[in-house]
Amino acid sequence: LLANYVTKIEHDHKQILAEKNETLPTSLIRSPNIHAPLAILLECFAPSVHGSDAAKKALIMQLVGGTEKVLASGTRLRGDINILLVGDPSTAKSQLLRATMRAAPLAISTTGRGSSGVGLTASIGHDTETGERRLEAGAVILADRGVVCIDEFDKMSTGDRIAIHEVMEQQTVTLAKAGIHATLNARCAVLAAANPIYGQYDINKRPQENIGLPDSLLSRFDLIILTLDDINAVKDQAIAEHVLHLHRRSGISSADTNTISDNQDTSRIAWFQNRILFAKYQIQPKLTDEARSCIANLYAELRSRADDRTLPITARCLESLIRLATAHAKIHHSENISISDCDFAFNILSTTIFGDSDTKEAITAENNNDIEQAREQIDIEMNDVVVHEPRRENIISQTLAQLQQADVSDGIVSVNNLLVALNATLSDSPNAIEFSSAEVDSVLKKLADQNRIMYDEEHGEIHAC
Repeated sequence: LLANYVTKIEHDHKQILAEKNETLPTSLIRSPNIHAPLAILLECFAPSVHGSDAAKKALIMQLVGGTEKVLASGTRLRGDINILLVGDPSTAKSQLLRATMRAAPLAISTTGRGSSGVGLTASIGHDTETGERRLEAGAVILADRGVVCIDEFDKMSTGDRIAIHEVMEQQTVTLAKAGIHATLNARCAVLAAANPIYGQYDINKRPQENIGLPDSLLSRFDLIILTLDDINAVKDQAIAEHVLHLHRRSGISSADTNTISDNQDTSRIAWFQNRILFAKYQIQPKLTDEARSCIANLYAELRSRADDRTLPITARCLESLIRLATAHAKIHHSENISISDCDFAFNILSTTIFGDSDTKEAITAENNNDIEQAREQIDIEMNDVVVHEPRRENIISQTLAQLQQADVSDGIVSVNNLLVALNATLSDSPNAIEFSSAEVDSVLKKLADQNRIMYDEEHGEIHAC
């Protein structure tokens, strides 16, 4: 194999967290002082979408995920959480998918109408140089250890939907075509969005009649979230004000002070991503005897409440309870799964199955004072988070180019001089977020990968190409 340039397209996020703990706020390492962590994550996730707290909390649970287990017999129990969003048009389903893609470390997007069964799983192709047959990975294989987002899930044909049955439970793709027999890993969480059969969701019909998907496929989703377009004057007014506020902010020039709040929003997103990564890979809560007994009782209660107008409650719901409780414990950095974690999992699961309780009351509510204290603490620590924003990256590139032109020593610029020059540009904006060394280092490595500069990390120098 001859190559003159290699780009790494997959990253080990466990290794990144181990090597770059300096980019994480101190509260992320062990945060007993962080109040209401789920409420704060809810503030940072999909801020452009008003309301939809139940869907947002479910998607946060999916990003964190449960714990994958491998039994002594070799059986593997998945830890990924599969979610289906179903509801009326114009209820921000696609926006929630995009927010998940932005927050997830690895996410692959596709649509139901534009995807086939082999496009989702794998296909057999021909090598143009050797003429030999080869495997070509599909979306779920490329999203291994990540999230695959499928929009317009209801537009897929029946045959194409059958192709992901194995992926959603066994998390593998088995192929036996053209003399090739292989089993490929597809250890990903599935997030799908679909519209009801009749356009609008009819609450007088059974969920199966509204969704139009077979029970064998619906049972593979841990949560089925309904997003309904209810007519409510107070809610409609709040949504209108939120949308108008977004449009107003998008039209403000960069010199306006409101743009600073955009930078703070970006920093919150970076904080959110770091916390999700840390909770997902570094926290491994254990299932105690007390939690096992509680989950067994809650599962029996779910089974006793099932009737003809609800989705079938199978043994997969029991595993869903375990995964949701584990994800909730991870978010709170708990070493063991507690009763409150089990209650949260039961509330969110029963809300999606029966829909008989208000979302904000069914899911654990945090104290408002704790939320405010957490916001203040996060605002202080967000400056330590690497902020990935295109506009800030452009500022770093432009400032570096100016220093290289002004420098007479063969275009060599020290990282310290670059950092001083960058923060000097923020003197007119006292509330702006200063550039950190970690942020500058991240951008310089990106420019070096693009062969735009030569970055000497050891001596802290930047050479022009």
